[in-house]
Amino acid sequence: MKKFALLGLLAFVSLELSAQYYWSKQPGPVDGMDAQLRFQYPNQNAEQMKDFKAIKWTCGAPCGSRGLLKFDLSALIDSAAIVDSAFLFLYHNPTSSDQGHSTLSGSNATFLRRVTSAWDETTVTLNTQPTYDTTGEYKIPSTTSGTENYRIPVKDMVQLMLDTTEGNHGWILMLENETAYRSMIFASSDNLDQTIRPRLDIYYRVSGLSTQEQALVLNQDLKLFPNPANTKVSLEWSHAIDSDAKLFLRDIQGRVLKRIEIGPGQKSVDLDLKEIPNGNYIVQVSGDGFRMQSKLVVIK
Repeated sequence: MKKFALLGLLAFVSLELSAQYYWSKQPGPVDGMDAQLRFQYPNQNAEQMKDFKAIKWTCGAPCGSRGLLKFDLSALIDSAAIVDSAFLFLYHNPTSSDQGHSTLSGSNATFLRRVTSAWDETTVTLNTQPTYDTTGEYKIPSTTSGTENYRIPVKDMVQLMLDTTEGNHGWILMLENETAYRSMIFASSDNLDQTIRPRLDIYYRVSGLSTQEQALVLNQDLKLFPNPANTKVSLEWSHAIDSDAKLFLRDIQGRVLKRIEIGPGQKSVDLDLKEIPNGNYIVQVSGDGFRMQSKLVVIK
């Protein structure tokens, strides 16, 4: 994509001039996605529970659980969102049978970590729990009361959910020290009180450029043909890029299926679809200071 000398003069322009959007979800029992991974029942699924918690206790034998939580971010993936800030709100559950946060045996500091593999809330168990990553993890400090609520900054983890190959699989909540008589107890998406269910707020932009910069360098289309496509699709854009760029083919979950390096001077590229099944996809070309994208339909 051609850059202009004026672009350098606009470097100081505040990002507030970019179009910023607000996305917020607080799903309930129908559209919420969460589950408990229970130590005492490692092969049993625990989907429709009113708590989202990290706990270690004794129930005649060691027991407790970790929590899984996921929000549907497909709208943000489709818009190639660049996250400015994101906050996860977790609320104490006053109706929990576990009564509240506990530090009976010591610190109940808890980690919120990004999940990196798929899970199904209706089938997942402790023994089939998904993998997770510590990159960008958030450590919730030990509580000072049994009824604390939290506003957790999750910007970096959300951006990874939108951008990385593995896609969006939500979070896992787990005690730093899984020793008996420690817990953090929050309400889940299945809780009867809709005001205390987990909520995710995201402020984002659809481009890293200011409004003026977009007018200079983003006023072009990413053309795909044919579309729908079968075994190959050709991409074209109106200005040759002047730096290295990357092409990503993503599924609707945001997972990267193909990644191609694009060199300076190119205005087109072909994408092999022989191994891509029928479905809807997003093709994205991004580089230094620009991002273009278009929807692609594959029909065999």
